[in-house]
Amino acid sequence: MGEKISNQIAVYKTNKVLLEMQNCLKPAPKEFPWHIHAAGKKEGYSLIRLVAMDYSDKNETISVYANLRPDTILYLYAQLCSGYEYVHWNEQKIFKDEEKGGVITRIRVERKEEHNGEKRSYPWIVNIGNGKGEVAYNRNGGQYCKAGTYEEEKSVSVNLTDEDFFYLLSRTQAVIRTFEQKMLYRDWEVRNFQTLFRLIKKELRFLHEEADSQERETERDAA
Repeated sequence: MGEKISNQIAVYKTNKVLLEMQNCLKPAPKEFPWHIHAAGKKEGYSLIRLVAMDYSDKNETISVYANLRPDTILYLYAQLCSGYEYVHWNEQKIFKDEEKGGVITRIRVERKEEHNGEKRSYPWIVNIGNGKGEVAYNRNGGQYCKAGTYEEEKSVSVNLTDEDFFYLLSRTQAVIRTFEQKMLYRDWEVRNFQTLFRLIKKELRFLHEEADSQERETERDAA
């Protein structure tokens, strides 16, 4: 058996915590090629997964995750590149699980230039929490966590410098852009391959017919 191919894009590690960016991108169905990214129950969702781990306690490692849309990663990347001193963004998702009920992932991304009047060495904070809650539905059928029912089971916070966060986001946005370019040109590439295949097939048929013709001439000369 061959080695398993990693979906890791980039990772930031210290002696206490880890923050990893994973590739979970999926193409849109053929019926909607210009959507580029999958975004439906049938075909799944095109996502970037953030995994955070806290292993500061040698007796217990805490691992959490959150899935973000590709455009959210690009939004955060733009926020970083714009040089804002203060950034605050958060998101919560809930989905039903037959065994656990309402499973919730929460993520908060902040940039704070100062703390108690002093400049922070690690201005970026990425906090990811996983927990459970009661699933409720809005008029459009969308799911959300019923107010007051969220119970956080575990969370991890990772502090980063501008350079650390740029490393993670820049590599991830490069993967997203490459994926999007590939998906946009996939039909064009398929048509080119089909054209090439027909040309090769035609050329092979011509060579085969020419070989048969030469063989018949050789047989006539021998007779």
